[in-house]
Amino acid sequence: METKLIRIGNSKGVRIPNQLLLGFDENTEFDIKKEGDRLILSPSKKSREHWVDQMKKELPETEEFILNEFDENEWEW
Repeated sequence: METKLIRIGNSKGVRIPNQLLLGFDENTEFDIKKEGDRLILSPSKKSREHWVDQMKKELPETEEFILNEFDENEWEW
């Protein structure tokens, strides 16, 4: 598929065809980087995404990982 560089206010952008965005919702944030003459676009990973699951894997079976009310209510995931 081809697309063109377009002006968006004082910036420039590229329209991405819907077929390429299937599976992403409108609020998906992306990271973009340049490698040579290519632009690489990938969904942003939140720094704390899946950290609870990772911690449970890392802890010895004898230790228990406890989420308290502060963790559940105060943190923005």
